[in-house]
Amino acid sequence: DPENLIWASQALPGRREREQLFLELYEKVGYGKFDESTFIIVANMLDNPKIYRTVKPILENEGNAETHVSLALKLLGQVQSEELRTILEKPVRSLLSSKEEGKRHLGLEAVAKLDTKNTRDIVVTLAGTTTNQKTLDMIVQALENEPKKNTAIFSEFAKNETLGLDIRTIAVRALAKGDLAEANAILKGWLPKLDEMQRRQLTKIMSASEQGSAVLRQLYKNGVVDHTAFGISTAEQVHHTDIDDAVGLALLDAVKNRVEEEKKAFDAKLERFLAVAARKDGNPDNGEKLFQTCLLCHRVGDQGQ
Repeated sequence: DPENLIWASQALPGRREREQLFLELYEKVGYGKFDESTFIIVANMLDNPKIYRTVKPILENEGNAETHVSLALKLLGQVQSEELRTILEKPVRSLLSSKEEGKRHLGLEAVAKLDTKNTRDIVVTLAGTTTNQKTLDMIVQALENEPKKNTAIFSEFAKNETLGLDIRTIAVRALAKGDLAEANAILKGWLPKLDEMQRRQLTKIMSASEQGSAVLRQLYKNGVVDHTAFGISTAEQVHHTDIDDAVGLALLDAVKNRVEEEKKAFDAKLERFLAVAARKDGNPDNGEKLFQTCLLCHRVGDQGQ
């Protein structure tokens, strides 16, 4: 079986031998598309011009787009190369142009993770024709590979009040990679209007990138936002993106102090309520208060955390 011989040939010590045997057996197999094992073999030979030309018709075939792009994403750590990225451009474009949402999402994921070139025109068109939050999130990620070129789109998303806070914040975080000052200005206008939970969600999303953390440090330094807008993990993330920055360290210290004070207050309150419970007075009002404290950390039915 020629296909089995191709797989067995991977045990040959010399790459040149493996590639030569592959070329000799390729036509005998009659591939229509590649399974996972063969895809790995082929993808790692694409820097050989003759093999590139040989397999190009199959890898560029739009009918195989979903299979081969899915494999490229699944096996990203094993097959990534400039040659593979180039040869998959046409399949990725066909997925982006599909009428099926799942295929469009696969195409967007490929643009973001494979950094597929020559797709920006289709992605920008999608940005203007959808209101689906998941699709918009993926569009931002796809355009984030060229942040300076796409600052206008990110800014438009961020200022679109019909979108959810999460997607708008993700857009600001992407914007920060291309225009730190504009991202800073947008958040400076937003933050005073948000409640504490929304501010914490915003800072959590922004802290996921180096540039987003830089914006948060600047806003904290200028008093636009205070430590109450940060959870401990978010403050740690902001600090770790630039451990030498004094503002990030001051923020982390402030959040740690707040958390410690909150813990002390909670422990004191719990101690009082446990004392009430120990007296067994049977006061339902005190029992209800105690129960509410329990719900801060535990869940009973549809109540609590």
